[in-house]
Amino acid sequence: MQKVVVFLDYANLSCSEKAQRIRIDQEHLLKEYLSLNSEGRFLQAAYAYVPLDPRKEHASDSVIEGLWTSGYVVKSKKGAISGHSYKCNFDVDIAMDVMKSVYEIKPDIVTIISGDFDFVPLVLRLREMGIYVEVASFRNSMSKQLASRSSGYICLDNYFEEFYSSDLSSDNAMQELDITDDTPLEATADVTESDMLDYFENEEDEEDEGEGEE
Repeated sequence: MQKVVVFLDYANLSCSEKAQRIRIDQEHLLKEYLSLNSEGRFLQAAYAYVPLDPRKEHASDSVIEGLWTSGYVVKSKKGAISGHSYKCNFDVDIAMDVMKSVYEIKPDIVTIISGDFDFVPLVLRLREMGIYVEVASFRNSMSKQLASRSSGYICLDNYFEEFYSSDLSSDNAMQELDITDDTPLEATADVTESDMLDYFENEEDEEDEGEGEE
């Protein structure tokens, strides 16, 4: 069995769903699609990162509870007001947790549910370490460079068509969503590629020091 660890960038996926006025079943995606035992994949751990709107911090309570129920360990933090919306960046948080899982869980496969270009340095570092890295996203939010740099790209448009298109009227398959401003603005300027690479280099230095002390 190949150990799989999944990391969900909830804001990125939610924004893509709203743009298409659809909603997918998070539990089905996680347990019935990304980690099928029949394909030799075993879900070792799953983490979801949910931004909180500082203007209404409890608006995402039901989302967070649903993700816990679906099998995710949920991490959330309050964003900062930016104009008529807010910013909340999880790139570094996700990168830190991914690297921590690499050293502690030692997964065979890392799945990042996001199409954010900022994850390119992380993907490249993991591949250099010999880890199979796949990214999952809808086409409308997938960075072409992220997809091409990954070991594999899971197109969620194909997933949606396969499992939901036969019954688009179903409450679980498709719901009319209000396109509101409760999804945080992209904050790509907050974390640069240089910042991400510096983090990975520091992680490796600490690992080397630890091995030298043994």
